[in-house]
Amino acid sequence: MAERHFKIEPLNIENFIKVNDLAGITNPIFFDGNNLPTTDGLLSNEIFGITRDDRANTFAYINLGRDEPFMHPLFYKIWCKMDSHIRECVHGTKNFSIDKEGYMVEDENGETGIKFLKKNFKKMKIRRTESIKRDNNIAFLQKFADRMFINNMVVIPAFYRDVNTESTTIGVGDINKLYNSLIIATRSLQESGSYGFSLADTIRGRIQEILVELYDYFTKGVYKNKPTTGISGKFGVMRRANLSKTTDYSARLVITCPILNVESMDDMIVDVDHSAVPLGACAANFYPYMLFYMRRFFENLSSATGLMAHVYADPKSKKEVSMDIVEPKDFRIVFSDERLKEELDRYIHGYANRLRVIEIPLKKPSADKLTSVYLKFTGYKMSPKDYQEYRNAHDIGASPIIERHMTWCDLIYAAACEVTKDKHVLITRYPMDKYFNQFPSKIHVSSTIKTTPMLVDGHFYRWYPNIAEEDIGANTSNMFVDTMKLCNAYLPSIGGDYDGDTVSCKPIYTVEANQELDKLMNTPSHFIDLAGATALESSNEARQCLYNLTLVLPEDKAKLSNPTF
Repeated sequence: MAERHFKIEPLNIENFIKVNDLAGITNPIFFDGNNLPTTDGLLSNEIFGITRDDRANTFAYINLGRDEPFMHPLFYKIWCKMDSHIRECVHGTKNFSIDKEGYMVEDENGETGIKFLKKNFKKMKIRRTESIKRDNNIAFLQKFADRMFINNMVVIPAFYRDVNTESTTIGVGDINKLYNSLIIATRSLQESGSYGFSLADTIRGRIQEILVELYDYFTKGVYKNKPTTGISGKFGVMRRANLSKTTDYSARLVITCPILNVESMDDMIVDVDHSAVPLGACAANFYPYMLFYMRRFFENLSSATGLMAHVYADPKSKKEVSMDIVEPKDFRIVFSDERLKEELDRYIHGYANRLRVIEIPLKKPSADKLTSVYLKFTGYKMSPKDYQEYRNAHDIGASPIIERHMTWCDLIYAAACEVTKDKHVLITRYPMDKYFNQFPSKIHVSSTIKTTPMLVDGHFYRWYPNIAEEDIGANTSNMFVDTMKLCNAYLPSIGGDYDGDTVSCKPIYTVEANQELDKLMNTPSHFIDLAGATALESSNEARQCLYNLTLVLPEDKAKLSNPTF
């Protein structure tokens, strides 16, 4: 049975124009005197139509000259990298001839120009080296030699070429400027031939370079050495419009290395089964669940004063006020869904003021003329071992107590830990070129850079945000972790590294879907690819570990050479 492979070939431009009966564009002027698109211009209604569907699917072409061949920009770029004489020949700055061995050499009495290259290409040889890449490039040029030289250039549909008509001056966009320059240059070439000017080789070289600029615009996303909207790249059309489509309640995050300087493996927030998802991303991913948890929190607070019998009088002091002597406003109004959404959005999109106290307005001023009070936070620092003892004896013991004002960060963190404890996220790195570019992961919520294990309201949090009283209301820009931390073993499978690569994080809501992913994570297909090889690799970590274990520090070198040691 014959093997089938995915094949990509350079477009046969002449055949594409003939089969689709494309119209030619000859006018460099965009609009006529009535501010209407010219009939034979780049924005023509006659050529591209007037409906959205027509203007999005109708191509055109620019004729580069009846008897003037030019090199396809891809072939030109490849050949120039292998032979510096090609650019000189195209621009007509030097003359060349073909020697007995078939190589192009400089010759004052020789010929120059693209016509010379086209006429002699089949008998020309390109010098080979030991480079496999060079051999592949030569094979490519030879295989598609019939498509190397072109007389026309395809113009993409008008719908995809921006035109800004909102201001007094009309902006036609970079791609239209390139097409416009190409039309003007081809006209100049025709006129130089008609009048017998000697600038034809210079103009041909200019046209060839414009073709390269068009190619770079679409492939590299570069125009005049500046990034633009091309096909490839982080801001390219493929990634923005197709590959990186996001769903509702999803996040796109930069991946960074996990923190390894911990006392034991259990202290690591990241492992093979869990990824550290930043608190802001958890709030965005599980937005409906977060909103429900926060709403229920304030409902319980208003219906059971015993849950939090004392609050603070103001954000600067720790003077406690009993809820029995003050009357707060209706919680359903003060902490409505709109207010909770506002606080969630403020945390997700804000960075400098994430530690804001939770203020409760009063119906009327108290005897001390208080108009509002602030929730009190109480927590106990304890290690996982201390927590196990607490569960057995139900005794806090000597665990240090933390008392301060409660912030929205405390509430959002507690909500995130609760709603994500039985859920997964799908982590995807685009482009999806293989099965392992997307994998499920359980969630550990990351918040501040420094964390501490803490018992709060009977719940034990292994990595609780480290919030001091003096941090409340201060600038928090450098306090929080807002990147995704993955297990290093997944990096080879997704083709990622820690130089700014991003992943898409999508939440899984339903019970059935989470159960299915939980089973998948314990099956061989999660770790082994179709070839039977292990998809998760930790070889780099093993090498680094061995290096650190065998590293001889400068202060120890003398001891090793001392026989009395």
